[in-house]
Amino acid sequence: MINWYKKACRIILKAIYEPVFSRFSFGFRKSLGCHDALSNTQKRFSGIKWFIEFDIKSYFDNIDHQILVKLLTKRIDDERFITLIRWMLKAGYMED
Repeated sequence: MINWYKKACRIILKAIYEPVFSRFSFGFRKSLGCHDALSNTQKRFSGIKWFIEFDIKSYFDNIDHQILVKLLTKRIDDERFITLIRWMLKAGYMED
C-alpha cells in the first residue's frame, strides 16, 4: 500500500511535469503505454526498414540525486516539498 505522502508527491509532480513532457515519451505514464508507443512509431517511421533497440541496465538506480533535486528546484519553489523529495530519495526504492 502506498503511503499518503508518496501519493501526494506523485499527484503534485504529475501536475507540474505532465504538461512539459515530450509527447513522444511513453514510459511510466499511466495514460500512455507500449501500444501507444508502437502505434506512434508505426505512423512516424513507416518507411524505415530497421531500428536499433537498447536498454540502459539499472538506469534509474544510477540517477544522481543531487542533480535530480537541482532540476526539481528549477520548477518547484517549496523547500518543504523538496525536503520531502530528498527524504524519499534517501529512503530508497519506492514502488507503486
